[in-house]
Amino acid sequence: MDKRFSTRPENGIISPEPFEAREFEDATAAVDALEELYARNTSFLRRSFENLAREKPRGRYRAYYPQVSIQTSSVPT
Repeated sequence: MDKRFSTRPENGIISPEPFEAREFEDATAAVDALEELYARNTSFLRRSFENLAREKPRGRYRAYYPQVSIQTSSVPT
């Protein structure tokens, strides 16, 4: 997650604010965080789509799925 897309309207892409990468030891907490991000981003897209009926688009609306990485310290034998 070193690269971040700009969310500024001047580049033509309008997105929700980026979120910081987080680490979890608890799988339930990780899934809760993913569900929160998914709900936030889909809500942003729904609102943006609904606004198209009332106003001219200010740019391209885009939201991204969160990145999921798994790191383990053990090696299967």
